[in-house]
Amino acid sequence: MKFEIRNHRLYRDGEPVEFRRSPNQSGRMTPVGVLSHSTADHLYPWDGLAWLTKKGSKVSAHVHIDRDGNPVQLVEFDRIAYHAGKSEWNGQSGCNGRFIGIELDSPGKLTKRGDKAVAWFGDTYPLSDVKYAKTPEHGAGYWMPYTDKQLETHYAILAALGAAYPTISEHLRH
Repeated sequence: MKFEIRNHRLYRDGEPVEFRRSPNQSGRMTPVGVLSHSTADHLYPWDGLAWLTKKGSKVSAHVHIDRDGNPVQLVEFDRIAYHAGKSEWNGQSGCNGRFIGIELDSPGKLTKRGDKAVAWFGDTYPLSDVKYAKTPEHGAGYWMPYTDKQLETHYAILAALGAAYPTISEHLRH
């Protein structure tokens, strides 16, 4: 699997990936980095995509990667997507206007209840499918690891973005 960028659109093995335009975008940008996110939603590919392409949600990303590693592009890479909210990095505010946003499908932070891990929206997962972690940003909790297919796609897209945009010098995770 080889990804490349042509005219700010993502291609896999010479074919364009699915494109579902999000209405939640604005002017042009020159990306200086990539910001990878967890969707924190149901593990249905359409769930995260529906939210990221819904006008009323006021959020978007450049790419969504489902649990099977399938990417869908929502915003061209030279346009501002609304993935970072009110944000600041290295003393500069407004990460949306500087970073490409990639969403990886995941239920987000989970809470242990008995022998299950529970998402904020009520779905439950076996503890055997999740891992415990503690971070300064999110505190202690349980997380479902990304799939090998998701990570393979994610790293291949990062490589393509780096090749297409020499201005990219950072990769952040949120």
